[in-house]
Amino acid sequence: MRYQGLVVALLTLHVHALNISRSLRWGNDAALRACFGENYKKASSISHCFQEHDTHNTCCMMDKETRDANDAAGNPIGQASLKAARQIAGKSAEDMPDSDDLLTPWCTCFGSQVCSHYAKTTKTKVKFVNDCGCASGTPGKGFCMADISASDISGCEGWAREQMQMPGHATPGVAQPKDGDNSCSELQGKAEVDVSTCQG
Repeated sequence: MRYQGLVVALLTLHVHALNISRSLRWGNDAALRACFGENYKKASSISHCFQEHDTHNTCCMMDKETRDANDAAGNPIGQASLKAARQIAGKSAEDMPDSDDLLTPWCTCFGSQVCSHYAKTTKTKVKFVNDCGCASGTPGKGFCMADISASDISGCEGWAREQMQMPGHATPGVAQPKDGDNSCSELQGKAEVDVSTCQG
């Protein structure tokens, strides 16, 4: 009898896990693959990334300073990105330590330009911004930004945000960005590209 109860309990857990897996609504596949890699579904915590008409459309490669600063400001994406990176890579904390030179991907708030806020003064990089589909753009396309200088990155993420009509907002530790005075000489006049082509 005890054995049957254990089997029923295990089957119930298995069915529950399958239902959770099926109920996840993943964001844009091309953007998820370009930001997190082919095995991105190993980390269910990133299922909110790259959804249409949502703010989480910047692929940010965060350094340790940025991870720690976000966590300290009440925006706990630092540890979340580290955990997701380990899950996707199939590595333990010992195999992938939280080191100064480790960059972890995360979909940061495009509306508050979180990534470029930190990229101005750290080793953090904006890999790309994915078109949120907020205007007439196509999700899965966007602008590659890994090679844009730290001095220009905020203006470029802001310019892309305005082009894609993502409303500005604040995030813990980051004030709401201003509209109207953003520019990006590196990208203005250029068409969006498939984010799968973005390096960095």
